[in-house]
Amino acid sequence: MKITFIGMDAIYSLRHLEALEEKFDVVCIICAAPRDYQGNDDFSLKNMLYRNARKRKIPFYFAKNISSEKMETVIRKTGCDLICVASCSQLLKKNIIDIPKFGVINAHGAKLPYYKGPNPDYWIFYFQEDEGAVTIHFIDEGEDSGDIIHQEVFKIPFGMTRKEYRAQILSRSPKLMQQSVLELESGIARRRKQEEIKNFRARNLRPEDKIIDFKEWDARHVYHFLRGTDMLDKQYQQSVWKAFIVDYSEDISDFLNKKNVIICKSGGGTIQKSIQPQAIGKDYYTKELKRFFGDKRMAFTTILMPGIMIFVMYSFMGDAISGMVSVDDEYVYKIESTYMPESVRALMDSAGIADGIKDVDAEAGEAAKEKISRNEDELDLYIVFPENFENDIAAYDSTSGNKAPEVQVYYNSASTESQKVY
Repeated sequence: MKITFIGMDAIYSLRHLEALEEKFDVVCIICAAPRDYQGNDDFSLKNMLYRNARKRKIPFYFAKNISSEKMETVIRKTGCDLICVASCSQLLKKNIIDIPKFGVINAHGAKLPYYKGPNPDYWIFYFQEDEGAVTIHFIDEGEDSGDIIHQEVFKIPFGMTRKEYRAQILSRSPKLMQQSVLELESGIARRRKQEEIKNFRARNLRPEDKIIDFKEWDARHVYHFLRGTDMLDKQYQQSVWKAFIVDYSEDISDFLNKKNVIICKSGGGTIQKSIQPQAIGKDYYTKELKRFFGDKRMAFTTILMPGIMIFVMYSFMGDAISGMVSVDDEYVYKIESTYMPESVRALMDSAGIADGIKDVDAEAGEAAKEKISRNEDELDLYIVFPENFENDIAAYDSTSGNKAPEVQVYYNSASTESQKVY
């Protein structure tokens, strides 16, 4: 089975691609540009799909319009039997859908026919659903409206975090897509038409959206919603300055006299209080800023003059120090690493220091540390990543209080080359 894969620069897309590469011949990888993308058909070398394609020597394309004549020609030339999609910023048109023999299938993070659209996660928590799901379905000219091949449901407990929710999706959807392709290839796949219902569209949020009504939603609703959406991906912090969830509690007596606290409607509807922190002191600060910047002498002596003096002083210091620690431009840094992910390797590649990287296992890493400490020009840098670093980073919730994934870097401060590359 020859597959053309369409996705975006995200862990979600990458995990589906990797699952397909385990069993099938992926002949082309296409990365869809983000919505409202204003650039040309260029892309970052850190792009996850590009790194995968380069490693496996698979043709890669970055597309603002996947249904264009150019991309139609590209896909036809691949001779693919199936197109698999896992996250795309645009709907495919008939000229693309009709190309492959087995059609086009998509991975959707909701229980279709419910929550069709680009952003089901927010609305599933908004409406307090107690079940999430992943669905593998055919793509037609509608939005998430094609026949269903497979669907798997999971429970959403009260207070489930976004990290936990996305982990449930990623643990199911890539495997389910792989299984669906196997069944299509062997001719045993079953298609089930979607029930026709009047459905709410799971649209993307807009910056002006204020979708929480603190006076009408009860505390359980607000708590569950903010936990499941990671504070609306921090979007809500733009309007309340700084926000964090302490805990869910029915007893609010300890908070009644505190400032800058939003207290939601209680279960009985007796407490309704909303303090808007963004309005506090607004007029005072506006007047002070106008007075300060209106005095040109004050602005120059307190802002511009110190900056100029610091710039001149550090320029002299920088020139002196750089002469002491300079490294020949042709020097190839000797670097060893354990479990280095492709995304980090791309960063080092763009910095021009990836040529000397050697991958070693954890046992050889002990020898690498010894080389660093001897300072005999055998090794300049040794880096140790957690084995599943990219997954851990994608799943890490900064509000959880848990320890972040740790990267260990070993270098020798007595070596100019080692210190420079560090």
